Amino acid sequence: MSEASVPALRGPEELSPPFSPKDVSVIVIAQNEAQRIGRCLRSLSAMSPPPGEVVFVDNGSSDDTVRVIRAAAGTLAAPYAVVSEPVPGIPYARTAGVRYSHRSIVAFLDADCAAPPNWIEQLLHGFNNTDASAIAGRVVE
Repeated sequence: MSEASVPALRGPEELSPPFSPKDVSVIVIAQNEAQRIGRCLRSLSAMSPPPGEVVFVDNGSSDDTVRVIRAAAGTLAAPYAVVSEPVPGIPYARTAGVRYSHRSIVAFLDADCAAPPNWIEQLLHGFNNTDASAIAGRVVE
């Protein structure tokens, strides 16, 4: 990614409640997840309300991950993008997703996980009703 393509950092005036679903970017990083990403894609399609955008970051997959994403992403109620981060590793992939995102809040969802349909609503409740600057969810096996 060239310097010119990195969006400007958001200022504090853009980061105050109330936030709406359109203010949320969901970032999904994937590397060779073609066999497991279906559950994640179905959960994104079922989100109500949907996020403002979904950014899929392919972290150097050698399988059909990108094809599977593109085939299913049309079912999303949110705009989406598929970006590539060739440097392997979760930190590099997450950074690529954040740099590409266009929203004030970023939410990470692993490619082999599913989120509940009201995930965005729950996330926004935390930001709109507390002074939290970060929120983490629970993991259910």
